[in-house]
Amino acid sequence: MEFLYFLRETVYIIIMVIDLAMLVRVFLSWIPIDEDGKITNFVYFLTEPVILPVRMICNRFDFLRTCPLDVSFFITGILLTFLMMVL
Repeated sequence: MEFLYFLRETVYIIIMVIDLAMLVRVFLSWIPIDEDGKITNFVYFLTEPVILPVRMICNRFDFLRTCPLDVSFFITGILLTFLMMVL
C-alpha cells in the first residue's frame, strides 16, 4: 500500500513540475530572450515531449491547425489539470 502512495505522489509531483514548466514557457514567450539559452532549452526539453502528442492530434483538424493560438498547449494544460485531480 505504501508503494502505491509513493507512486501516486511521485507522478503528482512530476505533473506539477511539468505544469510549472509550461507556465514558465508562457512567460518566456512574452519576453525577448535568447531562444538558444540554457533556461529556454531546459523548459522546452521538459514540456515538448508532453505537448507534442497533443499537437500531432490537433494538426489533424484544419480548424485547430489554422488557429492563431497554440491550442495544443491549452489542451495539454487541461489534461494535466484533470490528471492531477484524478490522482
